Amino acid sequence: MSKTYQKKTALLRESIREIIASNGHCTPELLLECARSKASPIHSFFEWNQRAAAEAWRLEQASTYLRNITIRLECGNSETVLTREFVHLPSEVNRGRGKYITIGQAIEDDEILDTVMNAAARDLRAFQERYAVYQRLSGIRHQVSEALYQLENQTKQRTTA
Repeated sequence: MSKTYQKKTALLRESIREIIASNGHCTPELLLECARSKASPIHSFFEWNQRAAAEAWRLEQASTYLRNITIRLECGNSETVLTREFVHLPSEVNRGRGKYITIGQAIEDDEILDTVMNAAARDLRAFQERYAVYQRLSGIRHQVSEALYQLENQTKQRTTA
């Protein structure tokens, strides 16, 4: 982590903690209100140019639409599942901001499927880290560990075949 990122995180953390101390909680609205003053240590972390902010917001809306469109697909055992219709490919795959393709394209392309499997493994590891402090979830975290092990073995077997 860069020193700039660490400093920015520390300032954000301090501001959020102050908001929680004052209000008992923090919301995006409260954080934004805290940042509005040019004297705020987190003011520069936000885009205040209205045109640029509007464009960024429209891109966020477009991303939300791409993430939230679902489709029912039949699995191998004739069970149907509701899943996202469009799959995000991160920038390391396509040298840009990331792009979306249909789930059919993802399933049919071995290289893309490997990317999806790597993302699934990353998500499972993130789940483990996020919920590690919750003892009530230890059994589920153990099941996630087993699923992660199986996923990583499948990926290794496929890449060595």
